[in-house]
Amino acid sequence: METLIVEKTGNVCKIVNSMKENIVPEGNIKGVT
Repeated sequence: METLIVEKTGNVCKIVNSMKENIVPEGNIKGVT
């Protein structure tokens, strides 16, 4: 059970990180312009 939970949370973290990488640059560009 613990390993499954860790794998799920790991996937969520990867998704969140990829979302941040995609969203943050756009926000910075909009903020700069």
